[in-house]
Amino acid sequence: MRAATAWGLIKEIGPETYQATPACFVLAAPPCAAGLRVGEKTHKILDALPAYLKETNYQNPGSARNGLFQYAFGTDQEAFDFFSGDKEHTQDFNTFMTVQRTQGQQWTEQFNIASRVLDGVTIDPAVPLVVDIAGGVGQDLTLVKNALPPRVTTTGQLVLEDLPQVINNVPADLHDPDFNYLEHDMFTPQPVKGARIYMVKHVLHNWPDNEALTILRNIATAMTPGYSKLWIQDSVVPDTGADKKVVALDIAMLGFHGALERNREQWTTLLGAAGFKIIDLPVLPDGYGLIEAELVA
Repeated sequence: MRAATAWGLIKEIGPETYQATPACFVLAAPPCAAGLRVGEKTHKILDALPAYLKETNYQNPGSARNGLFQYAFGTDQEAFDFFSGDKEHTQDFNTFMTVQRTQGQQWTEQFNIASRVLDGVTIDPAVPLVVDIAGGVGQDLTLVKNALPPRVTTTGQLVLEDLPQVINNVPADLHDPDFNYLEHDMFTPQPVKGARIYMVKHVLHNWPDNEALTILRNIATAMTPGYSKLWIQDSVVPDTGADKKVVALDIAMLGFHGALERNREQWTTLLGAAGFKIIDLPVLPDGYGLIEAELVA
């Protein structure tokens, strides 16, 4: 208790008498508690990093299937595959992903989502409006729905895609009857054609360039040139002065997936190789960005 007091997690109000602080309630909330359990896996990976780097002649990890994660856990499986059979970990991961990154404005407000979807085009009601790829339990698609007028978010216009073990376990209190829930592996061709927006949030930073290119090319084949847009919500690392949360994520992605947080040049190169051009890239002060792209004509 003294240690927790010294770190400001609890308040000491008398001899052996303590009081919860706001930090206690945050850490005890289900999303943060789940995140702490997920984070425990990081320690094993980082503990193995010095030995791994020595054995690999200090080469930067760059493989999702033959890297630091496999070395630390003694497996030949990719991290997501390795944990897919662990129901508790999967549930914790999906719960953790419901944490929103801001306490004030949501990203849909910060990036003025409604105008990005609706301005300058006639929405085609015959095809879905927004497809959230690997969208978890739908926390971000819900934000998109709330940011748009009801006339364009009728049943079937918002598609939530993820693997079966995610789609089939969306909690009842998060299930939205207006969503079209679709089982989909993003490493296979995108089944929804011609949508206005294809959205991938906190997805591509999990994958090295080769796998990221596969994901992007599968999306590109489904898009309608001149109408469809790609949204990537991820960190955009500055050339200097990166935010501490961004660099912490960078290390985590390196350890789990042999991946990385990308800078503007890396995003431009990656998207160009998949047939996209960036049309807008607003970045918040903490390094979080919305990369808006379309197909190269």
